[in-house]
Amino acid sequence: MLAVKTSMSNIDLNAVTPLLKTSLLGSWLNNIYQNENIFLLKFRSIKAENLTLLVEPGKRVHLTSFKRVTPKTPSSFVMFLRNKIKNAKLVELNQHDLDRILYLVFEKKSEKYTLIIELFGDGNILLLNSLNQILYALKYVRMKDRVILPKQVYVYPPLRGRDPFEINLEELKEIMKQSSKDIIHTLVANLNIASEYAEEVLLNSNIGFKTPAKTVQVDQLKILIENMKALLTKIKSTQLSPCIFSDNQGRRISVTPCILIKYANLNREEYTDFNEALDVYFTEYESQTKALQVDDKVKSKINSLERIRKEQEEAVKLLQERIKLHKTVGDLIYSNYPIIDELLRTVKQAREKKIEWSEIISKLNKAKEMGIPSALIFKELKQDKAELTVEVNNIIFNLDFRKSLTQNADHYYNLSKKEEAKLTGALSALEKTNSKLNELTLKLDELKPKPVKKTRKKEWYERFRWFITSDNILVIGGKDAKSNELIIKKFTDKTDLIFHADIHGAPIAVLKSGGQRPPETSIKEAAQFAASYSSAWSKGAGGVDVYYVNPDQISFSPPTGQYLPKGSFIITGPRTYIRNQPLSLMFGVIIKDDYPIPVCGPPSAITKLTKITVPIKIGDLSSGKMAKKIKEYLKKTIKKEEQLIIDELSLDEIQNTLPPGGSSIADKF
Repeated sequence: MLAVKTSMSNIDLNAVTPLLKTSLLGSWLNNIYQNENIFLLKFRSIKAENLTLLVEPGKRVHLTSFKRVTPKTPSSFVMFLRNKIKNAKLVELNQHDLDRILYLVFEKKSEKYTLIIELFGDGNILLLNSLNQILYALKYVRMKDRVILPKQVYVYPPLRGRDPFEINLEELKEIMKQSSKDIIHTLVANLNIASEYAEEVLLNSNIGFKTPAKTVQVDQLKILIENMKALLTKIKSTQLSPCIFSDNQGRRISVTPCILIKYANLNREEYTDFNEALDVYFTEYESQTKALQVDDKVKSKINSLERIRKEQEEAVKLLQERIKLHKTVGDLIYSNYPIIDELLRTVKQAREKKIEWSEIISKLNKAKEMGIPSALIFKELKQDKAELTVEVNNIIFNLDFRKSLTQNADHYYNLSKKEEAKLTGALSALEKTNSKLNELTLKLDELKPKPVKKTRKKEWYERFRWFITSDNILVIGGKDAKSNELIIKKFTDKTDLIFHADIHGAPIAVLKSGGQRPPETSIKEAAQFAASYSSAWSKGAGGVDVYYVNPDQISFSPPTGQYLPKGSFIITGPRTYIRNQPLSLMFGVIIKDDYPIPVCGPPSAITKLTKITVPIKIGDLSSGKMAKKIKEYLKKTIKKEEQLIIDELSLDEIQNTLPPGGSSIADKF
């Protein structure tokens, strides 16, 4: 069975590095997150794209389009990285030699920092200053050839083998001559090439993996070098043909930057981007690994509970048997009153006469031989324990010869009552264990990690405030002076209408008319939207006047001799007013393709867009606290099947839709 690839090789890293450089160089690092051993570096590219670099030390590094849960409280390591390189510009990105090491150089306020990503061994992430001194590392360790400690100069690990790009025929001949191993092990041990690609080179060169290195001919070595350098040159180029290979059972085996004849008998999925292939392959492997880990953990817990249940069932069975036995013994004592009472009195009277124990036992045995009924039940006498062992109706039990028959019977009845009390507790414990087992078994699928979903590709207008009117017309709104200017200059057409609340501190809203005169419903909703996101909301106003104009009435150039602050604009010509617009909003969540899309706008429009809504009014909760309240409110009101989707909605996403100033949840409009 073919081994499954669990981490990127140095050759894979060599192939993906140019792609990462193309996508990320010049980008700004917006934030860093950590999910267990996976780190997510969120970039804003020079093309204004949001890109996420996934780093799993010791395993992989590539761009990802899958969405992962990020913890609310960052680790100390992440906090340190954020403090140093958040909002820094990425100015360099390269693989160190041909090793499994990637380094990223950031610039921030004239300071330079280098982030080292080690993919070999257990992996590591380190941040260096401009002097290459270690500021912080995920793991600190002392090794024989280097140390990873604070303030120490970072030293790259020694080369694992010769660079396959640079080796010549004479050097390779010498390596083969000195080797006592087969050729595949010799290549992997002496050249810096992963076994997966070494095998491919040997297959292309028609040399068996088990061929003793010493026996390989010079002509074969020439072909081997040519094929090795051809393969690596192909991989080093950006003209790749990435593939994921899987067996007939659908088990994914490997991901490579090009087609390998090694996997000719496997199924092949072809990709145009090696980043995407790596992302798909390792994300599935990650999900499967986590599912297996959870499965093992849950099964271990189930096995533990089943062991407890077995012990409890045995204890219950034993208690039930003892209860039955002790009740039976009590009943036998009374039902055989004459002979048992006579036996007890005989022993008691003999002791009162100070007859020796041996003589008492002897007399009882003789009476037994004579067939005397009270002696026939006698089995044994243990004077040290004051016990008289008898057998009645094939049941053997002990009597305390110091006590009366009634006292002996009561003793067994009392034992039975105590055991009944214990049985009640044991049955209760068993019921709880069964309940836990049933609950765990039922929730087994829920406990397993859900497949990681791709990050939803947002529409262009989602960078702004937005909603869709009741007439299905898009309205976008600015968040500040900069976004106001961007909307008017780049996203406003000649036939659109521009709305503005008649109050200082109001962003613009644009009704995207699509070349048609919009209905009055949409005009009123756009006006209400502009009013609600103005400073009138934070001032607690009951309403505010709103006007709209055509795009050609907006100018960002001041009249001659006058100054116009950046982001401000001048409106010329007549304005159409809509008086005393109410300030009210509705937050909603649109579910599309199992993704939650947050939206906020006039109640009449939002209720037409979605049934998942939260009414909002002016209040005293900050946007952060309000976002939490909205999520709590939704969890109480939405359907169970929608809850998992709503859980994916971050508080930041909710917060970004809310108006400036305090809010609270309103009664239904």
